[in-house]
Amino acid sequence: MISAHAQNGLGKEALRYFQQLIRCGLHSDLVSFLNILTAACSHSGKIEDRLHLFESMTKLYNLNPRREHYACCGSCIV
Repeated sequence: MISAHAQNGLGKEALRYFQQLIRCGLHSDLVSFLNILTAACSHSGKIEDRLHLFESMTKLYNLNPRREHYACCGSCIV
């Protein structure tokens, strides 16, 4: 659902599904983060929110961002 919404420009909806995933106690993986970063960057959200999502990959979920994560949201992470 996150991917489908992100790929169709529905950033708010993708973010909502991502938050629901977290609230349900499910863990995000690298693919989920790639999709949500794409959605967050296509959505006109605050840069701080985007940066928080990116930083949570390592700090909260112990995931190491890959080149794709930096590339999809490179303008957010300077």
